[in-house]
Amino acid sequence: MICSSSPFAVGPRPRASTIVSFGDIGLDLSSPRRAGTDLLYGFLVGSIGVTLIFAIELRQGWIKIISHCSTAAPGEVFAVNFLWDILFHVSVSTNEEVFLRSWMFVLGCRGIASSMIGEGYNAMTAVNVSIAASTLWCSDALTLLLSFVSLIRYHYMTGASSRQSQINLFVGEVFGYFNVIASGSIWLGIGWHFGWNIFMGPILGRSMSGIPMSCAVFDVIPKPGKSFECLHGGEFGPEQGVLAPWAYGFCMVLILLWYGTGGMTEWRNQIIEFVLQ
Repeated sequence: MICSSSPFAVGPRPRASTIVSFGDIGLDLSSPRRAGTDLLYGFLVGSIGVTLIFAIELRQGWIKIISHCSTAAPGEVFAVNFLWDILFHVSVSTNEEVFLRSWMFVLGCRGIASSMIGEGYNAMTAVNVSIAASTLWCSDALTLLLSFVSLIRYHYMTGASSRQSQINLFVGEVFGYFNVIASGSIWLGIGWHFGWNIFMGPILGRSMSGIPMSCAVFDVIPKPGKSFECLHGGEFGPEQGVLAPWAYGFCMVLILLWYGTGGMTEWRNQIIEFVLQ
């Protein structure tokens, strides 16, 4: 069990404002096979999205491969560095998804919806159910805005970010919440986040939001010049380039093809059921 300290978890019911479970924040392990499937499919979708960007950049001549299996410092062992990068990105993916997508978004939707409805809500009336469903759309938007501000603060500290990168990160943030709504948990998002990062940096050699890497399977250099930096993202990497929003959209299509739209309705019903308790 996790004690809630999030301001977004405040609601009229004691259960929503004091203690929540791992399942409440999307880390449900009641079905390990389902969680594993979500992780695997998320990883595949994330890695495909980044590989698509890489292939287009390479085809257009925006980047050039100069070596393979290289390390940041001479004399370092590639296998050791690559293993370290795997552990690092497992930690990053889990940390960001749990905080932004589960703690802030899932609990935010529940808490804000509960606060909007207020005490004395009559769960037996269809009118109040309709009100709950309507206010949930608003709570999603409010929570998205609050958590987006936090994400921008993380990435802006790299020093290489720009207005374009912030727009792209916002689009990526929207896609992150879409992962939660489509699958009903954050396991899909954790897998997608890890696949996206590990392929972008240690495998395909592209900068991840300006963060340096210790090794790369494909060591590449971006084509210099301002006119090309706006295309491939410069020091910040593909998340500042023109292809990132399209890659996010492509990943969203893949998620829809796998999960369909039924998961969105189920997720909405779970939020409404939680509020009505």
